Amino acid sequence: MNDKIDFSSYNSHMESPGLLLWQISSLWKRKINEILLPYNITHTQFVILSVTYFLTQRNNEVTQKNISSFSRIDTMTISIQLNYWKINLISLEEFQKLTLEQKLYH
Repeated sequence: MNDKIDFSSYNSHMESPGLLLWQISSLWKRKINEILLPYNITHTQFVILSVTYFLTQRNNEVTQKNISSFSRIDTMTISIQLNYWKINLISLEEFQKLTLEQKLYH
C-alpha cells in the first residue's frame, strides 16, 4: 500500500511557477522592508501614504474607500494603520478626510 501523497504534479520544486512567484515576492518584500526600516514604517503604511499622495495630486477625494479601491488593501487594515499613526505622518486635515461613512478621528 502506497501512503505517499502527491501534492504537486511537478517532478521538481524548481518547475513550480507558484513556488517561484512566492520566492521572488518574498525576496522583494524583504528588500522593501530593508529600505523602509530607517523610516520606521511598514510596506502597508508606505502604500497607504503613496496612494494618499497620488489621489491628492490628482485632486481625487482621499477616503479609506478610495485608498482601498486603488491599493487593494482592505479598509479595516487602512483604518487600523491610520489609528496607529495618530496623525504623525498625515496632517489632521488629511486624516479627517479619511473616512468610510463617518469620521474616525474625534
